[in-house]
Amino acid sequence: MSRSSGRSASRGSDRRKIGIIIGITTVLILGSLLYFAYGPRPSTLPVDWRMQLFIHDSSIGANLTIPAYIGVQGGIWLSHGLDPLGPSGFAPLSTRDTSGTIYIQSTRCCPVFRIGDFFDIWGQPLNSRCVGLGDRGIYCAGPEDDPAIKYVDSSNDDAWNVTETVVNDISLDGLFDTGEQVLYGTAPSAGTPLEDDFQIFYTDTDNYGYWDPGESVVYDADGDGIYGSGDTVIYGSTPIDGWPLFRSAPAVSIDDEERCMDRNLGLSHNKTWIILIWFALTPPQCGLF
Repeated sequence: MSRSSGRSASRGSDRRKIGIIIGITTVLILGSLLYFAYGPRPSTLPVDWRMQLFIHDSSIGANLTIPAYIGVQGGIWLSHGLDPLGPSGFAPLSTRDTSGTIYIQSTRCCPVFRIGDFFDIWGQPLNSRCVGLGDRGIYCAGPEDDPAIKYVDSSNDDAWNVTETVVNDISLDGLFDTGEQVLYGTAPSAGTPLEDDFQIFYTDTDNYGYWDPGESVVYDADGDGIYGSGDTVIYGSTPIDGWPLFRSAPAVSIDDEERCMDRNLGLSHNKTWIILIWFALTPPQCGLF
């Protein structure tokens, strides 16, 4: 092979290498331009945090879903007192999906946002006794005592016994009205006075905070707040031994440390909070009873 043909082959190879380098460089430049034009940009907000919040129902062993679009324009946005601190179209505390992620964002540095602020924006109550669950109602500490479940105190001794009628006083007027459901015994005459015995409880199997048909009504004879074999079933099926007739106070787990619920607990970045309902936290620990 002549020297000229060798030089020609070398020049061809060099051109191919240069072409490949130019092609790669072009792709990198175009990719960079597209990234800066359309890619995520660093936040310019003084506060732009994320945290996880779950509501765990120990009675069913599962987390309840916190709705998407809380504090988002067009979504669930009930309280507007903190609106001046939020970015355009958002409250300073918001959700974007059902993952439990709370966006903590502020246009000013550096306010302290509290768990109660988020529940206010959601439009749900939150305090040391109660926590709102959205579509599932409100969970509150205390006995499962529906004020509509009353009895006819025919013995005039201010306590229910097995000879006395129990009714669902749906009108809450303290009188038996024709058509009201009789849960135990025979229907009294219209207008008969009704009384409330604070040891008549119900099994809130759907956790809605009020009695509805299908849930058992029992007389908690020993007043221990759980169903036992010595308690009388007034209506419905017999609950399993140990079924709770008393709701414990809501608690919260932060970094695996259980605390009594306080709506003034401050939120922080990159934390996981779990609100616990039907949790075996002893009442004296929260100072409620």
